[in-house]
Amino acid sequence: MNESPGELTEGVAKSVICSVSYKCKKNRPTIEWNYSDMQSVVTNYQQASYNYITESNLTFIGSLEDNGKRLTCTAQFATGETSYSTDLSVKKYEEPVGEELNEKDTFRVLAADVPFRFKALTRSCVIIPCSFQDDEDQPMTRGIWYKKTGGVVYHNARSVVLDHFKDRTKILGNLNEGDCSLEVDDIKPFDNGPFCFYGEKGNNKYRFNNSCVFIVMKASPDKPEMTSIPAELNAGSIGTLSCSVSHACFSHPPEFTWNVPIINNKVSDTLLSRGVWQRTSTINFVVPGGDGLKNLTCTATFWGQKKQASTTVTVIVQGTLKHQMEKAVPVVIPVTLLVLILLAVGLVLFRYWKRRNREDPLRPPPRPEKRQDGS
Repeated sequence: MNESPGELTEGVAKSVICSVSYKCKKNRPTIEWNYSDMQSVVTNYQQASYNYITESNLTFIGSLEDNGKRLTCTAQFATGETSYSTDLSVKKYEEPVGEELNEKDTFRVLAADVPFRFKALTRSCVIIPCSFQDDEDQPMTRGIWYKKTGGVVYHNARSVVLDHFKDRTKILGNLNEGDCSLEVDDIKPFDNGPFCFYGEKGNNKYRFNNSCVFIVMKASPDKPEMTSIPAELNAGSIGTLSCSVSHACFSHPPEFTWNVPIINNKVSDTLLSRGVWQRTSTINFVVPGGDGLKNLTCTATFWGQKKQASTTVTVIVQGTLKHQMEKAVPVVIPVTLLVLILLAVGLVLFRYWKRRNREDPLRPPPRPEKRQDGS
């Protein structure tokens, strides 16, 4: 590892480089990190004659749960491996004391309600909740989001928006109703902000208290949660199971898939807290056959780069043979009845034919035809 990441702030991406040198070009190693769900880029180059370098650049996004853990990179050669580790120090993002909004042509200050920190899944989308109060009759004509360090993040005039944010941001709320919520799509690991909101009425600009948000990035989505289910299930029976996952992009919620045959699927959404939603998939399913342990898996696929998270419960399936017999009965009985009916009809016809031959024993046999003499 070229340099220790040092003290990190939760949700703030940090580039960490791990490199290894070797003499034989054919002995190129692979570099792996113990945080495999985070994005990394590998580069290979020649530093000098017969000296080669393989370098992995990891975009590390730490959470508070990572504080005190170790970050490890491992170079795997054909003949062995070498690794390096460092301790992680991750601190919580603290709200700045006092907001410095130096808009020279500000007309007046209004009250807004924006969370000072908000979590988002990288490569997906996030909707930052924002509302404001305005006691004037004239509505806001324009809402603008900007980066606190400089540059416009959202503006209805696309030309003034930073290239990095063009076509990725929009206001979802209705300014006339005091809703200034901002959607950021395909959010990048370094899109932390802080981002702040201000409004315009004609030529007058309005800034707001409590109008800035810092985005805490998450490299991995939340893991879905399943409702409890009986430990033993009968093959072929109908089961009910729910799977829930939280997210922060109501316009593009996650989608669920299951590994069992589904009879019906009911999807619902619940607001957990401001800007954070829970999507739930409740299914009725047919318990698959095959006695023994079976895994029931729910997978949530999130918007954007299709990041997935899965949860699995294991149950004991029993009664497969009984189920197969019960399943076969509706088919076997009609077929058996049909065969019996055909046999009965055949037997009746055979007896009828035999009786006719027995009742007419005196009937003379047919006379032979006389031969015609050709002379």
